[in-house]
Amino acid sequence: MNESEFQNRVNDILSKLLPTFSKAEIRCQRNFSIKFGHHNVIVDGKEPTKYAKRSIYDLLIYINEEPIILLELKKPGLPLTNEDIKQGISYARLTDKITPITIVTNGIDHIIYDTIKNEPFSVSQIDRGFLDLVKTNLSIAADEMRNSIETIIQNDQGVLFEIINSISANSFDKLTGTVNQFDKPIINSFCVPRSVLSDLTLKVETDKFILLTGDAFVGKTTLIYQFFKSEKEKGNATLYIDCQDIFYSLFRKLSHFLSGSLSYPIDDTKVREWLLSSFHTQGTKKINVIFDSLRIEGDPDISRHIIELKDIFQFSEQRIILCTDTSNYRYLVKHPDRNSLTLIGKEFIRQNVSNFTTDEYFKANDFLQEKYSLGILRGGVYAREFRTPRIWRLIISDALKEKPSEGAMGYIDSIPSIAFLDLFTNSIQFDYQTVIDFRKFTQVFVESIATLKDKPELRLMAYNLGIVEESFADQFLDEKLIKRLLNAGFIEKRPVGDYKWVYVPKLPELIAGYSIEYLKEKFIPLFKSSLDVAYSTFLETCEYFPYGEMVAARVLFDIGNSENEMVFSQIINKLIKDEPTVEETDSEKMLGMYYEGIGDITIKSGEGIQDKFFGNAFPFLVLAHLTYMNFGDYSDDPHLIRFQVIGKLGNSKIVQRRADHIFFHSGIVMLESEELGAFVDTKIGIVEPIVLSMKANLMHYPEHFEKLFKAAKINKLFPLLHRMYIAAINSYEFSNSKVDNICEEIIKEYENDLLYRMFAYADLGLDVSRAEFRRLYKRYRKFAKK
Repeated sequence: MNESEFQNRVNDILSKLLPTFSKAEIRCQRNFSIKFGHHNVIVDGKEPTKYAKRSIYDLLIYINEEPIILLELKKPGLPLTNEDIKQGISYARLTDKITPITIVTNGIDHIIYDTIKNEPFSVSQIDRGFLDLVKTNLSIAADEMRNSIETIIQNDQGVLFEIINSISANSFDKLTGTVNQFDKPIINSFCVPRSVLSDLTLKVETDKFILLTGDAFVGKTTLIYQFFKSEKEKGNATLYIDCQDIFYSLFRKLSHFLSGSLSYPIDDTKVREWLLSSFHTQGTKKINVIFDSLRIEGDPDISRHIIELKDIFQFSEQRIILCTDTSNYRYLVKHPDRNSLTLIGKEFIRQNVSNFTTDEYFKANDFLQEKYSLGILRGGVYAREFRTPRIWRLIISDALKEKPSEGAMGYIDSIPSIAFLDLFTNSIQFDYQTVIDFRKFTQVFVESIATLKDKPELRLMAYNLGIVEESFADQFLDEKLIKRLLNAGFIEKRPVGDYKWVYVPKLPELIAGYSIEYLKEKFIPLFKSSLDVAYSTFLETCEYFPYGEMVAARVLFDIGNSENEMVFSQIINKLIKDEPTVEETDSEKMLGMYYEGIGDITIKSGEGIQDKFFGNAFPFLVLAHLTYMNFGDYSDDPHLIRFQVIGKLGNSKIVQRRADHIFFHSGIVMLESEELGAFVDTKIGIVEPIVLSMKANLMHYPEHFEKLFKAAKINKLFPLLHRMYIAAINSYEFSNSKVDNICEEIIKEYENDLLYRMFAYADLGLDVSRAEFRRLYKRYRKFAKK
């Protein structure tokens, strides 16, 4: 039946039922709300084919803007039943103002009831005098109201679904807070639409039982919230259960909610009947049950309930989603004592949630600009940090402290600098005891690093994670301290095989932030007593840290500012000499890596295949971050030493950045010349720490930068010239006119001359004859003009 046919049919029936009223006095409403305890529930008069169990329209008829008739309109030819009138009266009693008349009709036959008295009467009684009478008698007994509510729940899937969604909405409200409330996983003012939502939605349609995995703080709960809203729009129900709360079954959870809302007890059995009844309704709507924060060491009752639900749901179209951290995944799907799958491993299909995709990164950056007048500069998409959702929370939290002035736009450098470490410890406000506990945990991590050399199964895992082996932690940390950090959610306990466990910080950035003071306290005496030994130990220690190159640079910078200038100077000289290495080989090589959720993996390079391996990058990365800071010496030109270091690092033939999955898989475009080295694409922004340092020094010391550029040009230091050009194009219009003038000169000279020189020397080598060089140089320029 189309809309026009529907309207004609309704008008025909109303003219028969209400002959004494004009059309102007009557209004028909297909969507209306009923009072359900403390909640309003929408009744949607949709096409009855979507509700095959009832095949009926629900309409509320107003006369002179008063709700007078609840009309249940069945399809022509369908018989009228007592169940129909019972349902209609239940709706009529729960409208905001009780609707006094309930009518069920198929267009030919009519059943008309007095809603208040639950008694039939004839059409002839519906006149103006009757309406005056019912307006004075709109009261109903409590037990009658209770029966009406139960009738609706039992017979109307939509009402039950709205109740379930109300429970979940309340749960999500408790999990939602401001950007500074770090105990709330959902930020009320920052919610980037996740692309994996479409994958999850598709997967539940086909597989029903899903295991959602992802690293800690990657945004799993936010994704679930987006899924909840999406499913609600489709008319589906989603019940959210947080496994970290005190657990009880979903039947009891629903019964508690209903009992509280309706102010009378409803037991688990009744709820179970209603829920199972809705499963067998022939409609297309579904129920999703989500178990969030599922853990291997969690309440065993949760696992039993999941198995029970899975057995109930397997013969219907209802769905279950389990949500867990990556670290728990393999222990939920496999038995620890044998290599076989658990029931979850057999029956549940994995859907992984990872860090921001490229598209999500740009959406987040757009939001940052619109909401906070702040943006990450070009190149930020290649930084691992800015793909991590929890880092965005820290960025926004810090941005709120000092927003740009009206009309101005603030910016964040495309790769983190040493200042980033302060962001970790200053943005998250902990109580005094938590700070003390985490500092002690960090100290034990530092001391445990020396023990990892003889434990290859833990060495790879330890890099950048800040793990502490349980047996080591038990020797130096109080049991109550560990329990406090576990209960607060700052660390977690992970199994690592052979019945061993490690403690892993869920916010590894805090390990970096809280380590500085202890590392200074530990290594300053060692540097003074035996510099060579301390130097090696210091770098080996810092390499294990999250953001280890920044940690090392910050410690050294503070040493230089603490009346230890001689020690600082000696370390700088050792770092300068400690150059990156390149090894080319066609022999077989084994490459070990650690991946979250998978563990250790080994990649074997084939024999006879020419491979190039870069090593010992850490010392130059430390230096790059150090040159970002304003260190110098006591000479007539205190900045000269820093620019000499910048020149040394900047002329490296190797791309200088931390090797991570973003580096390998996100398409950092570069040109590589056997003669001159690797050159990063100039259009993608700043992706190397040394170039970020160049930019900072250009903006504060432009004359020194200009001198270095001229010297590099004379000496044909093309890797350095290329990096200085990138620094110039990303500094232009960020400072004052003096800086802009120098940037313009560098940009002009590079684009009109130096670029073609670089191409010619890359082809011919630096020792080429002048005539041959000029010939190829002119050819490149001529080609560019075309």
